[in-house]
Amino acid sequence: MTSPLSPRETQVLELAAIGLTNKQAAKVLSISVETVKDFHKMAKAKLMASSVTHAVAICMRKKWIKP
Repeated sequence: MTSPLSPRETQVLELAAIGLTNKQAAKVLSISVETVKDFHKMAKAKLMASSVTHAVAICMRKKWIKP
């Protein structure tokens, strides 16, 4: 099964998976913190996840992001 996430949603979840804060992820991706939060929100909705941590766990289990 292919990921329902956009490449950018996947990127922000990968950064969350390695422990970056929203502020750090925003800096790495040259976007605002609010935009990072928006990507998290969209990813959670697509995955029916209750949190960013849950979304990361789903993606890792399905091998859409690397541990």
